[in-house]
Amino acid sequence: MIWPIPLFGSLPLDWKQKVAFSVALLHNPKIIFFGLSQQEGVDPIYRRQFWEMIYREATKGSTIL
Repeated sequence: MIWPIPLFGSLPLDWKQKVAFSVALLHNPKIIFFGLSQQEGVDPIYRRQFWEMIYREATKGSTIL
C-alpha cells in the first residue's frame, strides 16, 4: 500500500519509524541495517514495541546490523 505523503507526514515519530521498518520488511530481507539514532525522541513504550519487532525478525532469520 502506498501512503499519501500528507498522511505519513502527520504521523508521530514513533509511528513513522514503525511504518518505515515495516516497509523495509516487505521483501523479507536477509540483512536489515538499523541505526540507533532512529530511537531518539521516541516514547519508551513504543521503543520497547519497536525492539520487540526487531527481535521477532531476528528470530525469523534476518540479520540486524
